[in-house]
Amino acid sequence: MRAPQLNGFAAVLHEAFDKAERITAGGFNHPVPQRVREQMEPTLEAVYAFGQAPRIYYVESHRQYDLLQSEGRFPFADSPRDAMCGIAFGTGWFSRDEKGFHALDMSVRIVRCDKYGATYMLPFGAMHLGTRTYWIAQFSGWDHERYVVVDLGPKAVQAVVNASGGGC
Repeated sequence: MRAPQLNGFAAVLHEAFDKAERITAGGFNHPVPQRVREQMEPTLEAVYAFGQAPRIYYVESHRQYDLLQSEGRFPFADSPRDAMCGIAFGTGWFSRDEKGFHALDMSVRIVRCDKYGATYMLPFGAMHLGTRTYWIAQFSGWDHERYVVVDLGPKAVQAVVNASGGGC
């Protein structure tokens, strides 16, 4: 993270990612032990931001796990390679104010190493209506897309419109 506006963000992202991945890992037998996962710094893929006080960020990040030396396997395996490689793909909303960065919402999905199952955001723009701020975006992956209007609050974000754009 070399962007000066992200100074201080790495620790907040790491903590939010760990917490979200623990929730995901609670739903299946994660082949990578928690202590090993949480030693790895999440890698940023994309950061989008809007506003000033507070400034709201949407982040896509990941951790890649290769199990070539392990006896564990990922449960979504369609091939021997899929069983040996998985990615914890995290998406999250954060805010920054005079006190620093704050996690608003973070989720992590475990996907194949080709990232099938991951969802990416494409921001279209933001607008102020009265005292509210809204972010308009497309969320899509290999086999789906949806269009969303997100209410950006200083302490929470909420989808107020969520319309499917199609899928396979």
